[in-house]
Amino acid sequence: MLFLDRIIWWLLLSTLVYGFLYLSWYFGTPLGQIPVLDGAENMIVAEAIANATLPTEPFYRAVLYPCVLSVFFIFGLTSDETLLATQLLGLVIHSCSTAIIFYLSSNLFNNRKSALMAAVLFGLNPVLIFFAVDPLDVTLGIFLFLIGLYGLLPLLKIPMDTDFKSVYIGCIQTGLFWGFATLVRPHFIIIYVASPLILSFTLLNWKSSVRASIIILFVGGTVLCLGGLVQYFHSNTFRIIPWQGAYNLWAANKPDANGKFFKQKIFIEKSYTHMNPARVESIDLYLKETDTQPPVDIDLMNAYWRSKLFMSIVEEPAYWLALMMRKVYYLFNNYEQYNNKTYSFHKQLSPFLRWNPIGWGLLLIFYIGGCMLGFRDHPSEYRLLLILFVVYAAGILLFYISSRFRLPLMALLCLGSAGWSSLSQHWRQMNGIFKTSFILIIIITSIVSFSNLFKVRDKSTFIQDYLLMANASARLELDDSAHQWAITALKLSPNRPDAIRIAVLSFYNLYITNTESKTRENWSDQLKRLKTHPKKDSILQFMEGIALWKTGYTKEAVHQWRRLKDVNQPVASAALGALLLSGHSNQKDLIDMEVIALEEMDPILKIALIRRDPSGNNTILNEIRGAENTVLLNHQLSRIFPKK
Repeated sequence: MLFLDRIIWWLLLSTLVYGFLYLSWYFGTPLGQIPVLDGAENMIVAEAIANATLPTEPFYRAVLYPCVLSVFFIFGLTSDETLLATQLLGLVIHSCSTAIIFYLSSNLFNNRKSALMAAVLFGLNPVLIFFAVDPLDVTLGIFLFLIGLYGLLPLLKIPMDTDFKSVYIGCIQTGLFWGFATLVRPHFIIIYVASPLILSFTLLNWKSSVRASIIILFVGGTVLCLGGLVQYFHSNTFRIIPWQGAYNLWAANKPDANGKFFKQKIFIEKSYTHMNPARVESIDLYLKETDTQPPVDIDLMNAYWRSKLFMSIVEEPAYWLALMMRKVYYLFNNYEQYNNKTYSFHKQLSPFLRWNPIGWGLLLIFYIGGCMLGFRDHPSEYRLLLILFVVYAAGILLFYISSRFRLPLMALLCLGSAGWSSLSQHWRQMNGIFKTSFILIIIITSIVSFSNLFKVRDKSTFIQDYLLMANASARLELDDSAHQWAITALKLSPNRPDAIRIAVLSFYNLYITNTESKTRENWSDQLKRLKTHPKKDSILQFMEGIALWKTGYTKEAVHQWRRLKDVNQPVASAALGALLLSGHSNQKDLIDMEVIALEEMDPILKIALIRRDPSGNNTILNEIRGAENTVLLNHQLSRIFPKK
């Protein structure tokens, strides 16, 4: 036993070391330094909570996890420091979950060797670690769920009539932590609501399951009501869970749904990138389809999406059933479906995840085999794992089979693998029929999990990963990397607006620093791209003027800049600066220049002012000359507008 105790401590240390090694690599990548999509939204909400600037409206997504992150901001950490602290916190929470897995399995099956196997499969699982280092709620949700599951141990091991106190405390623990798990990640509500069914199936004792269920439902309901009261005092609306579910339910089950992940139906403008795309899309489509004027009534909108889903199922039940069957296949397949990022894409980039064989398919084989081998000795324990899997999987099937949605099931798969520790003992006792059935089921499971039907391994989502890498690189001013990723995305979708934007802007930055040669592109390539952009904003229109100027279309470039003089700053001052630097300004331009405040001037206009009056000695010119990088920028702009 002492040997095994040392082993688990070494395993926990190995989990942390493995996680830190991955994080040390990941933090050196653009996505390791720039949170994206749901992670970015969690960080924004956390900072708003810390600064007491969270909009007074019903919560679109669960805020308990952002509340945890807000502590870092409250203690004065910057956004970058908070991100690193969040990544480290994720690894610590994952390691704590690994310890719970070990002790859960050890107590469930009275076998510490099988517990060690479960802990290894969980702690060193590359998918779990992949998500643990992003500011996402699922790692904390799994941790709270497992603590709640641990509370059921006395109910399984001790008759309620003989030691009511231990069972009572355990049920309180289960209700408490399953309630908090739901407030962190609302998908756990199906576990909480179905707890009477779960306990009835597990215990096969009506009286005990009813008593325990009442305690769990009461304690968990109290926690959820407290969450609802927080919403009420914040937004004057009592809601137990956020309001995002209705549209996601429709999007996951509508006639053209892929069943795997959320796919945007409309292109989200750049100005909305700080908002959840599904939220923007749900409101936009609702306003268009119902001819309603904003602001929207959330309850009416959610009722609309639910009724639309119900009608579509009634009208085409066969299609919906076929979609559900595909979802079941996707659920059991090894491929991790897209969710913010495509796991298979990023796994190949990481030297610490690439060669790790642990994954859904392997765990599913261990789980099914473990259930078959261990059910005879531990029937109630395996009934618990089976019903938990079925209930949570049912919740997943209602929505998406994307990787983060099914991640909590991995904990159950790891626990179920315990049965393999008795393989050598039971194999000698099995009859031929059982052995044949066992082998056939393992083979069928392997085929289902590792096959490629219904485009389950569709790599079209890779373009999203290219764009995430490009955007993060651009924000870190890694223009060479940003341009490469954007070009890779454009190879898959030549007219993709967001990829065009990154490609053009990064080329401009590389050009003024005289490092664009590695791209093997020129301004003609950028002009061609900009011509295909469906809706250029003022910045891209300015860049189009630069591209026209550099390719010899002087008249068109001047016309473009002159038109941009009437837009908002700083693009208007950049256009004015371009007119001055290109030698195509007029007297009115000089007058317009005088009324622009220094703080509103684009750097291009500042350089134009210096070039017009190199020896000038007024206050504005002195401030411009004293600004950092003015000399460097003047030199760089000489590639666009040569000095006369």
